[in-house]
Amino acid sequence: MFLLFLESRSIVVAFDSKLLLRVCSGNLFLIGSDYDFAVGDTINDLIEHTSEHPLFDYYCEDIHHAKSIYGQEVTLYGHGVCTSSLPQQDCRDCLKYAYLEMMEVCTHSDGARIQLMDCRLRYENYKFNNDE
Repeated sequence: MFLLFLESRSIVVAFDSKLLLRVCSGNLFLIGSDYDFAVGDTINDLIEHTSEHPLFDYYCEDIHHAKSIYGQEVTLYGHGVCTSSLPQQDCRDCLKYAYLEMMEVCTHSDGARIQLMDCRLRYENYKFNNDE
């Protein structure tokens, strides 16, 4: 157990936050761009819906078509997974924490993934499968 600050309040959560993997794309997007907002929408979708799906395993496809820094239209894809023994709220909190950890190193990467002991997040501008 540890203290986690989310949404300007402190809460105690019970998930294992040990970092197992963090990978960032070398390509970056511009702050405030359509792509930036699409990444935010994709991550929010994963955080909100992963714990509502069977086995806490959820894929999403961003319905907003964003443009890369090269002007190409791209679709964002996301995947969220939590250990199925976590309560729903702890799953959401683990994914929020994973996102914060991801952004410490992968800020504005056009694709990134992180795996903690109890959850993982990924977003890319191409389709990927279960094998990650």
